[in-house]
Amino acid sequence: MEVLVGVVALLVALWQLNLQKKEIVRTGKVSTLVHMATVVKDKIDRYEKIIAEQKGKQAKWKSLADRVNNELRPLLDKLNKDILETTSSYDVSLTLRDTREITTQKIDMAEC
Repeated sequence: MEVLVGVVALLVALWQLNLQKKEIVRTGKVSTLVHMATVVKDKIDRYEKIIAEQKGKQAKWKSLADRVNNELRPLLDKLNKDILETTSSYDVSLTLRDTREITTQKIDMAEC
């Protein structure tokens, strides 16, 4: 009987370790995506400031604006979609449809 209890305890412990491993991988993936999105957003903000300064000086800014619009913004959109899909694919209270509705709804500034 003691052997049976020990085997069951071992199986429960292995199952729990497997769940913890999956949670660590999941959390790491989400954290990495959020960090990457933050870095890209910061880069976009920095380039937008440079573009505004270049416009004021009547200097060349078109190539930088093209890079922001053709490379960085699509990358940021892709990262944000990956974050939404990754977080909604896990057992959380919000589904992918719910998170998309929340992130795309318009904010009425008169109500704020």
